[in-house]
Amino acid sequence: MKKIISVLMFIILTIAVNAETVTLDAASGPGTGFDDQFIYEYDYNGASVTVEFVASSDNFRAHVTASGLKPSFTYQMKFEGHGSLSAYSDTNELLGLNGRWWDSGNQNDAYYWANKDTSNIIGYLVFDYFTTDSDGNFEGEIKADASYHVLYCDDDLSGNGDLYQISDETAYDGKTLKCDETTAALCPSASVFGQIERPSFSELPEGTYENVILVLNEESFHVSCGTWTTAMTKEIDFEIDYTQTCGNGILETELGEECDDGNNANGDGCSEDCNVETNKDSIKTDEQFNGYVDYQDCGEDFSGTLYAHGLETSHRYQLKIEGKPTCLHGSDGNDWSNEQLGLQGRFWCKQDCPCTVSSTWGGCNIDSVMSYEDAREYYLDHKDDPGFCAVGYLLFDCGTSDSEGNLEKSLSIDAAYETCSSVIGSAELPEGDYEVSFLLGEDFSPWGTLGPQYLDFTIGTCGAGDIPEFSTIGAALVLAAVGVFVVLKRKK
Repeated sequence: MKKIISVLMFIILTIAVNAETVTLDAASGPGTGFDDQFIYEYDYNGASVTVEFVASSDNFRAHVTASGLKPSFTYQMKFEGHGSLSAYSDTNELLGLNGRWWDSGNQNDAYYWANKDTSNIIGYLVFDYFTTDSDGNFEGEIKADASYHVLYCDDDLSGNGDLYQISDETAYDGKTLKCDETTAALCPSASVFGQIERPSFSELPEGTYENVILVLNEESFHVSCGTWTTAMTKEIDFEIDYTQTCGNGILETELGEECDDGNNANGDGCSEDCNVETNKDSIKTDEQFNGYVDYQDCGEDFSGTLYAHGLETSHRYQLKIEGKPTCLHGSDGNDWSNEQLGLQGRFWCKQDCPCTVSSTWGGCNIDSVMSYEDAREYYLDHKDDPGFCAVGYLLFDCGTSDSEGNLEKSLSIDAAYETCSSVIGSAELPEGDYEVSFLLGEDFSPWGTLGPQYLDFTIGTCGAGDIPEFSTIGAALVLAAVGVFVVLKRKK
């Protein structure tokens, strides 16, 4: 008989600017028996998961820092309600109508409407997922912009062809497995894909979400070695308000905002009503910030070095280049280089998208509703359609500033990332002339950006060009809002 593990679990929750630490017991709900853990039974007592989010915003976004989880292991993130007969039935209904229903098995909407007053039907929404590294750690973003049915370990969402044996992971040596090593299998992070449950879902409906159970759920990929066990939970409250502007992490100057750093706290450089606090020592001025990128304007591939000073201390930044399609820039655009970046990285759809376009974010990643491969095929099939417009971009590297706010980083393009914690695959730009924007951005919601600055380079035969300068745009950073700049230089 399998041993049922009774555990205590810890999760640190940072709500806006107020930190809260709670101790959890095993959660209640579907698939929570600890004897059903995937591959081997694990005591989550030593795990730590930090979730930082804004309690009132236009959608749920959070920064997750996790340690002590199962190594190289995929977890679902989901919201779970207390049921249709509970005191929080309104919240439960919002989750189920945008996700799935559970009542002694998965049910559909028709079952819910017919039985909601006599049976306590649970509404839940699987909205994101992540895979830990070989030490059981993860840091990155989650966002409620997709409704998933289940996860698969390949990009065609029909099977698990990319699963690999656990014997390839030294972290599992000596573990008492619940199945044979040839059966126990894991999935590389780049091969995890979510099957969409509700194609029209892109953000939570407006409303107050009370006592929502935020669930960290094990993913078992239909392998007969455990079943989708709930690992850690925490009840949280938050509000979705489409009219909420200040504090949503998006600079909206047309509404009078001077800055938006993703919270409504004073004393951090951006006030509770989104005005720049110019008398605060934390503000970075042009004199305090400086930097440049020394790069080759031609060669077999893009290369250079980033030197930046006066950044936020111990911050992780994304390094990416973005295309300039003619559908946005007219004669100033370059559809060829825009296309190459998207085919290597991702396409951000601006018009006539295959998914619901958020009015706040002004677009969506095509691969948020289909696999990377299908998203690229979709772009190629529709790029010439009247009204269709997509921006190609390539997040090719990341770097973390030191304790004094300095960042020095050698640049090369050999990989494509979704975030700094999630690799899409390898990348290699084909020969040609590129007209792009170079961007330095934060690697967590609300994805603040320093830049862009237009620059051009050639893969292959050398060409000449002017020295570009890095200027700021309206972004979710106090740094950008007060006029931070970087100068980019070309190698002589």
